[in-house]
Amino acid sequence: MLGACLPALAGFVVPPVKVLDRWCGRAEPGLAPPVAVPVVLDGRAGRLLVSAPGRHALAFEGEVVAADRGPGVDDGWTALWRAVDVVAVRPADRLAAALAAAGVDLARSGYARTARSADGVAYTLGARGEGEPDLPQVWFARDPLWPVLVRVGEHRTVTVGPPGPGGWPAWFDLPDGRRLDVAGPAVPWAGPAVPALPPSYSPLPGNWRRAF
Repeated sequence: MLGACLPALAGFVVPPVKVLDRWCGRAEPGLAPPVAVPVVLDGRAGRLLVSAPGRHALAFEGEVVAADRGPGVDDGWTALWRAVDVVAVRPADRLAAALAAAGVDLARSGYARTARSADGVAYTLGARGEGEPDLPQVWFARDPLWPVLVRVGEHRTVTVGPPGPGGWPAWFDLPDGRRLDVAGPAVPWAGPAVPALPPSYSPLPGNWRRAF
């Protein structure tokens, strides 16, 4: 049934700007960044440190084991950092800038199938549906609106879990098959800064909406 519906949906595609505006118009998850989100990976308790695009990190026992090097840097963790952006970064133009810097083409959009939406449909930002799996893209379940997938390159896909503690996803499935579980709500974080954005990062112009 859904397969027959998707071609019909292609006649009208919701612009990415509208999806991002709707998503970012929701209440922010937990506390506004900077926050520390308690997580568990491979049985180890740690913290996901959330600040701004290009300034996130993962720490265990006080030691940073992975740090965001910026939206354009692919170090194996970049899909996780961009998924964190999708969940936490506000407002919509700031999130759009981070996604564009990661290669997500916000002039491309479509629909895909997902069991995570009540109607079986996801919005695809950065790709015209399921037929462009190699492009950087973000999927949002349509009903209710919620991110379900972030892809930034070949073999760089993170699946975003359903709502969990404090409005954060319950988990993130990493590209290597491991699951990063969110163990509790976010708390304010005022620890040492993590690496800043590289010089190559440039936000979208103020009139970015006019492009769509």
